[in-house]
Amino acid sequence: MSKLDCLWRFRYSCRGGTLEGLFVATDAEVDKACGKTVHYGEALGKHSEVSIDLEPEHFERLDVDMEAVAKLTAVLGKTLSGRNPLARIAEQEEEEQEANADAERDD
Repeated sequence: MSKLDCLWRFRYSCRGGTLEGLFVATDAEVDKACGKTVHYGEALGKHSEVSIDLEPEHFERLDVDMEAVAKLTAVLGKTLSGRNPLARIAEQEEEEQEANADAERDD
């Protein structure tokens, strides 16, 4: 298991289509994401409502030189293309915290 950033491919296929992405993360970050649910809304078209229970088979670590990964990340950030479920988890957690804070202010 690498503690360094690696290039990952995300792929989820369902009846309505496929969501894919390339992103940079550590093995631990991907392991932590497995078991969580990400919501992409109508990512595959109207009325599609895509929610994914992340599993290890949704991720593939790509064999790419670590120096190349570092250079890509420096220029493009951690999401290189398509969907990054780790970024979406962070967004969902932030949205949940904001909703909880709003609810506390309303009380």
